[in-house]
Amino acid sequence: MNDELKKKLEELKNINKVKNKNEERENNILLKECLEALHNDGFILDNEEELSVYNDFKEMLIFTPWGIDWGERRKIKDIKHIKFESQLKEICSKDNYYIIWGKGLPIIRCSLNSIINNLDDIKAVEADTWLFSTDYNEIIEFHHEGRITCGQIIF
Repeated sequence: MNDELKKKLEELKNINKVKNKNEERENNILLKECLEALHNDGFILDNEEELSVYNDFKEMLIFTPWGIDWGERRKIKDIKHIKFESQLKEICSKDNYYIIWGKGLPIIRCSLNSIINNLDDIKAVEADTWLFSTDYNEIIEFHHEGRITCGQIIF
């Protein structure tokens, strides 16, 4: 196969990948309900910004198969385990966060107030949910076992 055909095939694969990703998102009822609940306060990142934020998120933290490695003190400080979601307003110092689920789901930029008001819809989208401050300083993990952990990211 010549280089031109290889290039065209690669372009078609990428177009198909984006199309499949968009179809999956459109068919995800829980995601649709979450976006409706957030109204105009939740902004889905475009593909380029989404990839950038997701890569930074994965590079700045250390992950285990079950979530963030909170024992890794070189990456996170001031770790707090909270029992009630209502404590988020007291603990969080930032106004805007990225809502991050697993790969394949969109990343949404949203205000903390809107997140707190719609947390059940947000957490319903996927078992593990993370809030990553837009200045990359804070991380909050809603673990699939019900734990809520917050921390300051060390640069």
